[in-house]
Amino acid sequence: MDGNEMLETTNETENVDTLTTEEREGEGTLESADFTDNTESVKEENEVKFSQDDLDRIVKDRLSRQETKIREEYEKKYGRLETIVNAGLRNQ
Repeated sequence: MDGNEMLETTNETENVDTLTTEEREGEGTLESADFTDNTESVKEENEVKFSQDDLDRIVKDRLSRQETKIREEYEKKYGRLETIVNAGLRNQ
């Protein structure tokens, strides 16, 4: 390729205003509207209510598991390094 040759550059942008085929197919159908109404009614029927004590217990259990996981991860990553540093400091 010649060093003086200018390459053609294009400034193309994506047209986000056009609808995809899937979006066009879904327009104006009553089935999609009926489906969302059915979904909302099912969610209302499956709604579970917790007491404050239940929520407190659930949060406490999750925090405990998360803390244990973090401690294990820390020990796995930095446990040996900490041992080496402490050994080096004792020998000074």
